Amino acid sequence: MTQSYVLSSLFDTNDHIINPDWSTPLTWCRGDICWFQPTPTLSVWTYCTDLTSRLTKTCRGDSGCDLALPNGFSLGNGTSGTTLAAVSTIQSSGKSAMVYKEYEQNNTYISIFHSIGVHADDLLTTSRITESTRIVATECAIVPAVVTYTGETRFNQTKADLYSWDAVFSEEAGEVYAQPRKTNGGDIILTPPANSETKAGEGKFKDFTIASASFQALRNYVDSILPGYVAVANNTQRTYVSTMDNSLITRAIYGYPFGCSLNNQSFADTAACHAIHISTAISTSIRNAPYLEWARNNPMVDNFESDFVVEGALYAYLPTVIISWYWVLVPVILWALALVFLLGVIYRTRRSKTQTWRTNPLPVVFLDIDAREDDRNGKQGGKEFGLTTNGFVEKAEQLRVRLRVDKKVKLIEE
Repeated sequence: MTQSYVLSSLFDTNDHIINPDWSTPLTWCRGDICWFQPTPTLSVWTYCTDLTSRLTKTCRGDSGCDLALPNGFSLGNGTSGTTLAAVSTIQSSGKSAMVYKEYEQNNTYISIFHSIGVHADDLLTTSRITESTRIVATECAIVPAVVTYTGETRFNQTKADLYSWDAVFSEEAGEVYAQPRKTNGGDIILTPPANSETKAGEGKFKDFTIASASFQALRNYVDSILPGYVAVANNTQRTYVSTMDNSLITRAIYGYPFGCSLNNQSFADTAACHAIHISTAISTSIRNAPYLEWARNNPMVDNFESDFVVEGALYAYLPTVIISWYWVLVPVILWALALVFLLGVIYRTRRSKTQTWRTNPLPVVFLDIDAREDDRNGKQGGKEFGLTTNGFVEKAEQLRVRLRVDKKVKLIEE
C-alpha cells in the first residue's frame, strides 16, 4: 500500500484529482459537512532548506558550467552532453548532511537528499547550463514525526454542472513534533511533551512507535526511488536515469512541463516538492493502516470505511433564517406609531370628555361632530377642539329616534 501511494504521489503533480487516495485518509466522510478536531497522528514530515547561495559555479564558456555544494555533491558536464538536474540521497552518494546533521548523527531519518538543477520553470527549455541559467539547490530531510491534523469535508459546486456538488476533503497540519529517538533494537520512538498538542495518552500510550523493520523498509524504499538525474545529449535528446533502472521515476520528478505544485504553490525545485508528496503519501498509509487491518478482520462488510467508527463532528444542512438587527427597526417603528396613535386617541377622548365606544352606540352617532365643530370654530376663531353643546344639540335635532323596551333591553334606533 505504501509503495502504491508513493508512486501515485509522484505522478499526481498538479493536484488535479479531487481527494486523491495517496493524500486522503480513510477517516474522511462522504456524507454531509464533517469536521474533525485536532488529533495527533504518527506521520512523516519533510523539511527542506534552500542551498542555492552556497553553490559554487565553474563555467567554461560555451561548454557549460559545473555546480557543486560544499559537501562534495556536484552537477557536472560530460563530453557528450549536459546534466541539467540531479538528486541523490546521502546513503547512495556517501555525502554528509549540511543542514539536518542531527538526524544523520542519530540515524533517525528516512531520507536525507540533495538536489541541484535548473529552475523548474526553465527545465524543459534549457539545453545547457550557462552563466545566466537559473539554478536551485536544496537539502531535504524526510523524518518520522507526530503531526496534529484538523480536517473537514465540504461540498463544492462543480463548474460543468450547476446541479452537481463534489464532496471535497481538506486538511491542515498544526503542531509538528519531529524529535525521534532510536532504541537499541532499532525502533523509532517519539514522545511529545505533556504540554504539546501532539501528546498522546498516559502510561504505555504516551509514545508513538515505528518498528525497526518498518522503519528500515521505508528508508530502503525511498532511497531506491529518489536518486537520479536528467541530461541532454546533442542539445536535443533528454535522458532520464534513476538508480532503479526505471526512467519513469526520474521523469515523474523532472519531466512534467509545469513542474510540481502543492496546494496551488509552485516550487522552484521539483525534487523538494516531490519530497513533500512522498512524506504525505507515507503518512496517509500509516494513518490508513488501522482501517485496512479492520477490513481484513471483517471480510463480510462491504463498505468498511463508512461502518468503522471515527471520532469527529458531523454537520447537516439546516434551513436557517437570520434577521439582522436593522430589519427589526421596521416592526419597531410600526409598533411605536401604533402606540402613539393609541395614546393620542386616549388623550383626545379624555380631553373632549367623549364616551368610549365599547358597547355604547352614542360615539358612533356623534362621530362627525368633532370635525364639523373644528371647522366652524376654526373659521370663527373659536376654541381648538369641537364637541360643544351646540354641536350636540344640532346633531340631536337631526336625529329621528324611537325608544323601544324589549325584554328589559333599551335600544336607540335612528
